[in-house]
Amino acid sequence: LALLFIVLTGVRPTHAITLKQTYCFNFKHAIVSDKGRWRSVRLPDYLQQAIQRFEQLKLQLNQFFPKHAPSTLLWYQINEVGEPLPLTAKTLRYFMTHHWSECFPNDQVVPYQLRHFFAQHARAALDQVLSTQDVDQLMGHSSFGEHLGSDMHFPASQKKLNKHLNSISDF
Repeated sequence: LALLFIVLTGVRPTHAITLKQTYCFNFKHAIVSDKGRWRSVRLPDYLQQAIQRFEQLKLQLNQFFPKHAPSTLLWYQINEVGEPLPLTAKTLRYFMTHHWSECFPNDQVVPYQLRHFFAQHARAALDQVLSTQDVDQLMGHSSFGEHLGSDMHFPASQKKLNKHLNSISDF
């Protein structure tokens, strides 16, 4: 889920690797702290579905770990005794290096590359629905006023951004 979150939203993996449940609204929008400012993030349909599947899995955790304590995070690691642990950039780097080294034997693979993929896909999209300003806003570039409360969009603009975000999982 953490890797999907990064690649489908473009968040910085050093600032937002998971979401607090209280900062996620109906699995459609969330707020993240990004470079010391809060900003709104749209969650694409595919990510919403993945989060909902994980919510079902969390209900089953008590069968395996009777003392499982609920977490304030939407997704997290679980240690050997069933305790939830927050994800870190270091654990994601380790996971990617360990599991992707066969595919990329000569390259170091890091979570930040998923953010770069998000930006490259937005700029190279075949239908060119997004302007440079749209991409910068989705990426959380502060010079475009995307911090919380300043990212107002007309319905047509919102529809365009949602269309793009929902197309990433197909790509």
